[in-house]
Amino acid sequence: MGLGKWAGTLAALTLGGSGWLAFGHPGTLPAMVEAAQPSTPLEIELVGGFAIVQANPRLDIAYLNDTSITLSQTRNLKPGETDKVVCNVLQVGTQLEIVRGNIISAIPANAPELPSKIFDLDEKEVTFPALEAGPAGPAPVHTWPPVPPLPTPASNATQWHTLRFIPGLTKHHTGTGPAPNWFTKVNAAGVRLVNGRIRLRGGSITGGVPSRPQMQESHFEFRDVSNTLSFKAAVTDRAVYSATVVGNNVVIQFSVGGNSPIRRLEVAPLVAGEAVKLRVRGNHNGMGPEPGGKLGDFCAFYSLFDDIPDHEQWLEPFLIQAGGSGGTGPQPSPGFFCPFDYF
Repeated sequence: MGLGKWAGTLAALTLGGSGWLAFGHPGTLPAMVEAAQPSTPLEIELVGGFAIVQANPRLDIAYLNDTSITLSQTRNLKPGETDKVVCNVLQVGTQLEIVRGNIISAIPANAPELPSKIFDLDEKEVTFPALEAGPAGPAPVHTWPPVPPLPTPASNATQWHTLRFIPGLTKHHTGTGPAPNWFTKVNAAGVRLVNGRIRLRGGSITGGVPSRPQMQESHFEFRDVSNTLSFKAAVTDRAVYSATVVGNNVVIQFSVGGNSPIRRLEVAPLVAGEAVKLRVRGNHNGMGPEPGGKLGDFCAFYSLFDDIPDHEQWLEPFLIQAGGSGGTGPQPSPGFFCPFDYF
């Protein structure tokens, strides 16, 4: 039999699904080859008042610059009405920490943050090449309001593992959403509204047990400014993103700019097959609201709207139950109680 006939016979065997590769050796079908590739679990804990912007198949975790919104940015002023600032929020910063994993390479290799494994994300766009190249996966489904009651008991982790405890202002203000250019949108002074973001793709995201016991025991009452609507909700300041990336290690890339020189990290699991665990935390100097007090910094999320709702329609959260008061020093941003907002 000639070479051409041998090739045709072998091709027929392969295409027939026998699992034999060319030249007659036992082989693996494409799906089996992909499944056999080395992979590493990735887990990112998110703690702080971040904007979660979903645009399938991508999920962006955004942290804001200082925010100032005037009444005239929300609606036309009435005759004789004086303009005023209706939202003023100062931000301190955001950090990424390698919680579990070994840094095996870095660019630059002498970055001052390497010993601490905590990196300043000021003006950074963070990406994961393996996620960019991986499958899109099912899109998260987020609904809000109504919000279910506080989990009982409050420390029950399983009951907190849902997106329903993450507010979503665009689910309430259904006539508008995030601005198409939300990441590059600037304020009146020409400063970008968003300081930076973590770019995710595929994987899954869920709520988590709040970072502080006081928050686990707290409810908020969401009221509109005109005092015509109110509802109670439990919220969390913690979410967890999980994915599996192809490769033995996790590569993290950082854009140029900001306070940190870091551009690239390669992180290996402490033990092969274990997850590489990261934490992204927003910091804020200040205290949380007193019982009955307003969580004023929540208003910053309105800056990302394409068409900012009239101020009188804004939802504001008020603390109606707590196991204790806030503390001082760097805390999850934008305050001691710091829910996300899901766009």
